Amino acid sequence: KLKTSHESELAQYRSEISKLMEKINKREADSDSALPDMDEQAREDELKKFDAEMLNVIRVSLPGIFRLNELFAPYFWNNIPDGLRGMTEERFRSQVERGDIVGVSTLPTANGPQRYMNA
Repeated sequence: KLKTSHESELAQYRSEISKLMEKINKREADSDSALPDMDEQAREDELKKFDAEMLNVIRVSLPGIFRLNELFAPYFWNNIPDGLRGMTEERFRSQVERGDIVGVSTLPTANGPQRYMNA
């Protein structure tokens, strides 16, 4: 019963996350042209927004191995401008390595994007 209840709750969270991602995606699409001209503070604010979204997604994710882009719907991740996506990845890895994100650790990666373990 508890497992079914937990799975149902996770499904609800994932649905909410998906809806929020769609809103963010739309907002990002509207502001993509402005990103190259952002000043440093605006870029930092944008990165903090992604930090919050990633923490929310990790909080409701099942334990296991993941890559950062796998936390988000492909349409969301692919619409993040390349420069900002790279900064987001670097920032996330740094936070994980510092221990800022409890329960998440880096895994050895021979090639390809960094892999993480969500305990």
